[in-house]
Amino acid sequence: MFASGHGSPSTAPAVAGAGRLGRLSGLDDASLVEAVKAFGTLPADLADNAGLMQVVLPALRADFQVYETYQPAQSAGPLALSVTALGGREDAAFPPDVLASWQEETSLPLQGPEIFPGGHFFIDSARAGVLDLVVRHLEDALSDLPPSLASSPWTLPETCAEGLLHEAVLEVARGHGEAQAVVDEQRGVSYAELAREVEVVAAKLRFGLLRGAAGEIVGLLMPHDATYMVCMLAVWRAAAVLIVLETHFPAGMVREVCEESGTAAAITVLAHAQKLRGVDGCECWVLEDDWAAALASYVAPGDFPRARGQDLAILMMTSGTTGKPKQIAGTHFFVHAGHVAKNQCVPYQDDDNREAFNVMFVWEALRPLLYGLTSFVIPDAAVLDPQLFVATLQKHRCTRVLTTPSLLSTIMQYRGRDFGTALGAMRTWLACGEVLPMRVVRTFREMLPTCRLVNDYSTWESGDVAYATTSPEPAYEPSSVFAAAGGPAPGGF
Repeated sequence: MFASGHGSPSTAPAVAGAGRLGRLSGLDDASLVEAVKAFGTLPADLADNAGLMQVVLPALRADFQVYETYQPAQSAGPLALSVTALGGREDAAFPPDVLASWQEETSLPLQGPEIFPGGHFFIDSARAGVLDLVVRHLEDALSDLPPSLASSPWTLPETCAEGLLHEAVLEVARGHGEAQAVVDEQRGVSYAELAREVEVVAAKLRFGLLRGAAGEIVGLLMPHDATYMVCMLAVWRAAAVLIVLETHFPAGMVREVCEESGTAAAITVLAHAQKLRGVDGCECWVLEDDWAAALASYVAPGDFPRARGQDLAILMMTSGTTGKPKQIAGTHFFVHAGHVAKNQCVPYQDDDNREAFNVMFVWEALRPLLYGLTSFVIPDAAVLDPQLFVATLQKHRCTRVLTTPSLLSTIMQYRGRDFGTALGAMRTWLACGEVLPMRVVRTFREMLPTCRLVNDYSTWESGDVAYATTSPEPAYEPSSVFAAAGGPAPGGF
């Protein structure tokens, strides 16, 4: 704490008598003006302007009256924090011995008094020196504090620093051939098909729309499905930067986002193509239903460059809850590490490796592909239809899923006691994107007692931060209102 230009509460006029300034509020106008001029802060041209002083004096008199009659509250004892007293060398009203009275208010040794050139308002005349002292004391105090965040018990593997996410997925694909990689409502894609489709889309993108350039920004505007995942990987394979364009964005927002970011190309489907019409400098590629067959024979006319881990990989928009949505940038390392980190903290198991995706799709859906597993896509319509959401999980015998706490609450309310019966195969439910109310945790424990509920403390823009397993542990009750953030994720992702 910093105390400037005054003694401790025990020296206040209402405690110590008239005080060192006297009873200024009772002075006549001329005497009050002279007293204030003595402080050195009343400009001469203002003091000589009788009209302006008639406006200013009532407020000054009221200020002094408050000061002279203020009665400090009874002290509860010294504060257990450092206090630094500051004063002006020419301030006769509050010399160092008065400033030293602040020792009464702290159980620690008083810092100072620190005396600066100047009078009562030395903080203006000696501003640079005062700021330097404040910064120095704050830095010293911070250096004495323990770390504010515990270190993660997990360590990211070296592959996150050296490798890229799309390269890791394509390497897994080479060893899994006809095993299913992605299943959505329209089709299933094997690892071999995934690798081929990524290559042809990347080639068409790089040598067609981008004309061989690397590092260009490419928008992706389509429903969440297998094709979306192919295109994500293809953008990175083409050494381009992905910008996420959600299908609920209105046309004006799509145009604004693309033009502000300098989007060079965009991949979309017919249902959303009109949103990209007229976007300045952006070439649009509309994928037809048979796009995969149409590109089957396409051969890349050249090689692909390789991005580095610290190169830009993705641009995302904030939610806009505090104003206009803003773009947040993420590197290839950031994207890769985020996928790996979650599996370290909430690893797949033999009986828990069938994960379904929709919420936070961009950050979640590719993770099973790093481990040779299948990614099951929940249709976008299911986010607004609890019946369809549950039916999709049942259809694919899914064992884990991620939703917002509010969506989980809606599904439980809609299904009632049938929730646990319908989803008996579930082993892990992750709640993300909002605070997790303990009432939701308690209801989940009752309805699905064999499934763990993990509070994935996270943001759309910056990935996972921490994890806490809130159920089925009955003793977990960090507060009566909200679940706690939990232990930190490796690398802060």
